[in-house]
Amino acid sequence: MRYFLTALMIALTSSVSSQFYYYGYLQVPEDKVQEYIENEEEYFSQIAKIAIEQGVIDGWAILSRYQGSNSEPNFYWYVGVGDIDKLNNFNNDFGAIVNQVSQKSGAPSLISRALNDHSKYQTFVGTYYRGAMATNNNSDGWKYIKHNYANVPDTNAWLNAQTENWGKFIDKNMNNGKVNQELWAASVRLHPRGNGYNWNVLTVDAYKSLKDMFANGGEDYPNMSSVNFDEISSTMPDGWYKEVIWQRVLWTDSNGNLMKN
Repeated sequence: MRYFLTALMIALTSSVSSQFYYYGYLQVPEDKVQEYIENEEEYFSQIAKIAIEQGVIDGWAILSRYQGSNSEPNFYWYVGVGDIDKLNNFNNDFGAIVNQVSQKSGAPSLISRALNDHSKYQTFVGTYYRGAMATNNNSDGWKYIKHNYANVPDTNAWLNAQTENWGKFIDKNMNNGKVNQELWAASVRLHPRGNGYNWNVLTVDAYKSLKDMFANGGEDYPNMSSVNFDEISSTMPDGWYKEVIWQRVLWTDSNGNLMKN
C-alpha cells in the first residue's frame, strides 16, 4: 500500500488538488428518511463542526440519491480528511470527538438512535484519494452532483488521462463561462480493493441545477476537439460502469457551520 500511494502521488504532481476522504453509502428505508436526516443534523453535524475546528477533517456532507434503483443506496456521507498524516490519525482523533460530543449531549437517546441507525443502514465504506480537481472560481455553491463509476486495470494511467485531458478542458471552460458547472474531480478508491467490487475509480461533476447538468443551462456546449478521448478510453476498456446523480442535503462550510438545501 505504501508503494502504491507513493507512485500515485508522484504520478499526479500536476493535479490541481489532492485529498484523502471517506464515502459511506447507506440504504435508508423510505419511512425512516426524515428520522435519519434529523440524526445527521442534530448529532453528526456537531461532531463534524468540532472536527473541522480542530483540523481533524476539512469537510462533511450528506447527499441523497436522485431517482435510480430502489435496490441501491439512497444516501451517502462524505468526510474530507486531507493529507496522509491526518488519515493515519483519523480513527483516534475523530473517535475522541465522538466521545466528547456524546458525553456532553443532553439527549442520550438521540445519540443511541443515531449510532444504531448508522450501523443498521450502512452498506459500504471506502477510503479514496482525490488525485485531480477543478473548480469554477466564481462559484457560489452547487446542489446536484453526478458520479461516474468505472473499473479500470491501471488507476494511475486512468487518473493521468483524466487530469491531462478532461480535467484541463473542463477547468478552462468552467472559468470562461462556456460550461455551467461548479466542480470536477477524479478519484481512486484505495480501500477496499480487489476483484470483488464493480468499480475502483470515479469522477464527480457538480452543478447548481438539473438544467445545467443535462443541457448546460440552455447554452451550446464548447467544442471538445482538444480532448484526447482515445487516451481516456484506452485506460478504461470497459467504459463507465454506471452514473448516479445525488442531491446535497446537509453539509458544513469551511468553518464547520451547518448548511442545508
